[in-house]
Amino acid sequence: MAAWDGKTVLMLPAAIVALVGAAVVIVAQVQMGRAWRIGVRASDAPLFISHGLFRFSRNPIFVGMMLVGLAAAMASGLWWAWAALAVFVMSCAVQVRIEEAHLEASFGQPYRAFRATVPRWLGWKRAA
Repeated sequence: MAAWDGKTVLMLPAAIVALVGAAVVIVAQVQMGRAWRIGVRASDAPLFISHGLFRFSRNPIFVGMMLVGLAAAMASGLWWAWAALAVFVMSCAVQVRIEEAHLEASFGQPYRAFRATVPRWLGWKRAA
């Protein structure tokens, strides 16, 4: 039997985080239905989603992907995996700001009201 080191101890929690992250991505993509897109295309915003996981996060797909990245960094224990996770999180933050500007331009006040009550990453609805 192998000795329990720091990396081995994180394997089970990393697996749980990865499963949760993957489940969040899949559920959020299903909940988006035909509104799911990759990137931003001018005049292509059929609707924005505010039900399901989107009640707790304006960007649950990104949250799920970040959880999977966190799990990979935890499981590997390598410094560069943590650095890659940091770069990925920063990239998500940039992409989300681009998407939010597109959604605001496309939907105006209804999107601003949604944005005012639902956090960008994770949380519970706030009073408007």
